[in-house]
Amino acid sequence: MGGLVEDVIYSETMVVAGGRVAAAWSPLGLVALTLPREDEGEALRALESVLVAWRAALARTGSATEQEPLCHGSGAEHRERLAVLLQEYFLGRETDFAGVPVDWRGYTPFTREVLAATRTIPWGATRSYGEVATLLGRPRAARAVGRALAANRTPVVVPCHRVVRGTGAPGGFTGGVGWKERLLKGEGVFCRAAVRAT
Repeated sequence: MGGLVEDVIYSETMVVAGGRVAAAWSPLGLVALTLPREDEGEALRALESVLVAWRAALARTGSATEQEPLCHGSGAEHRERLAVLLQEYFLGRETDFAGVPVDWRGYTPFTREVLAATRTIPWGATRSYGEVATLLGRPRAARAVGRALAANRTPVVVPCHRVVRGTGAPGGFTGGVGWKERLLKGEGVFCRAAVRAT
C-alpha cells in the first residue's frame, strides 16, 4: 500500500487527573501527545508546537507510508482506548499502552529503534541510557539514546520517562525533570537525587 498521509486528521483534548492532555492522530496512529496542562488552550498550544516540529521532520524525512501499516480498527476505537488508559495512568494505576498505535514518521531510523526499545520497558521499571544503548547493540551510544528520547512526541505512550541515568538519577526530560520524577513516582519508582558538581 503506497501513497502519502500528509497530515493529522484528528486532534482532541481529554481531561485527566492533573489537567488536560491534547492528542493528534493520523491514519497511522498517534502522532503527538502532551502532558497534562491547566486548560484546553494551553494543551492545544503545546500540541501545535509539537506538530510544527513534526511537519518539519516530515519535510526532511519524507512522509511516504510504503513501510507503514495503517491502524487496525477505527480511529474512534483507538482514541477512546487512549482516553481510558490516560485516565487510569494519571490516577496512578498500572497501565499498558502497547495497543495504542503510534505514527513513527518523522523520526530517524535510530530514533525509531530507541523509542521502540523504550516502549517495551514495563510499568514501574527503569533502564539506564546505557542499558538501552546496549540493548540496541550500540553500548557506547548512551548520549545518542538521550538525544533520541528528547525527540519523543508521545510521552507516556512511549515511556521515555522510564530511562534514567546509570547512577539512578532521573536525567533529562522534555517536560522537565519535575515531570519525569512525578511520572516515575506515580509508578512507584523513586529516583536517586542528581549529584550536583560544586
